Amino acid sequence: MPPVFEQVTFFYEVLLRFGDQPGNRGMLTGAHLQKLTQAILDGKVIATTDNGPKPLALLDNEDGEKLADVLGEVNTQTLMQNQLLTAALAVEKGRADELTGELSQAQMQIQSVSAELTVAKAEVVRLTALVPTSPLASDVDTADQANTV
Repeated sequence: MPPVFEQVTFFYEVLLRFGDQPGNRGMLTGAHLQKLTQAILDGKVIATTDNGPKPLALLDNEDGEKLADVLGEVNTQTLMQNQLLTAALAVEKGRADELTGELSQAQMQIQSVSAELTVAKAEVVRLTALVPTSPLASDVDTADQANTV
């Protein structure tokens, strides 16, 4: 199979700059977007290029990529990732519930077997008490007594 080569460019960093002077203190005054491009061969990253920060347009009449568009895409990606993680969490919670049920069943089985074992031990003790002293032991005692007479 021939090697698979792909190149992808993606958001790496967004910088928001706020004013620090009277009149613009705390107000958004600038923004930059930095992207990375990766060369991928057979699923492994073989090179990463930093495309450098590019200014983002704060207003619609400014040239360049718009801050609102970038933030909109970031929000969309975040919402999609949140949905995927929420779905994965629901699956894991379901599995945890299944395992909790299995654990409860196993604990009930342990209690049942433990009770059976207690009954069985009591029966062993009862039956052991019914077993007479070995007749061979009394024969040996009688033979010893006969030899000493």
